[in-house]
Amino acid sequence: MIALSNHAEREFAGALLRPHGPAFESMVDNGAAVNDILDAAKEAGRQLVQNGMMSPETLRIISRELVPLNIYVRK
Repeated sequence: MIALSNHAEREFAGALLRPHGPAFESMVDNGAAVNDILDAAKEAGRQLVQNGMMSPETLRIISRELVPLNIYVRK
């Protein structure tokens, strides 16, 4: 993404990374406590537009662990 941004002569503003992405949709559908992540993703968009960057705290919330890796891998 950074190379693509550089090629397009644009500044790379960061990425929203979501560990366990495939499990996330199922968790949302089953009412799991993930609203903080969805709210933080919306906030990251606002921050990007208003400040040109996303805060580390907002990105930390977005990328928080949903399930321990060993449980995720088992499924």
